Amino acid sequence: MIRFSLFFVLFSILGTLGVTAQNVLFFDSQKGLSNSRISSISEDSRHNIWLTTQNGLNRYDGVKMNVYRRVIGDSLSLMHDESTCVFEHEGKLLVGTGAGVQQYDYETDKFKRIPFVMEDGTYIRARVVSINRIKKNRVIVCMAGYGTGEL
Repeated sequence: MIRFSLFFVLFSILGTLGVTAQNVLFFDSQKGLSNSRISSISEDSRHNIWLTTQNGLNRYDGVKMNVYRRVIGDSLSLMHDESTCVFEHEGKLLVGTGAGVQQYDYETDKFKRIPFVMEDGTYIRARVVSINRIKKNRVIVCMAGYGTGEL
């Protein structure tokens, strides 16, 4: 009896608040998503939806899904099939991958590698965990096994 009463009260409250069904946009492999294991979702200033997955980076422009993957021998493709995060800073879209950071170029629809170099001159090739802005214009990249680096 108590469960029925509680259900009735909650249902009545939701009804008075005007809660209605919403249209929901689902992303899945049937709609072109490269992999169902999504690690992050972001919207850029151009209203593209970016979905990072274990097997490719996906950009939904409101009409179609574009999938970006590593292409062996193409230095302007995604540098690693695992995409981990997307971060927009001052109009530039930064993409974290399983091997580092790249910047996406909207005009060419290609990627440019942003190298991280240790003090001894060694290039770091590490899985990016996150990219965030701190303070005014400082962008920090968190890398597995290497800590942080600043862009």
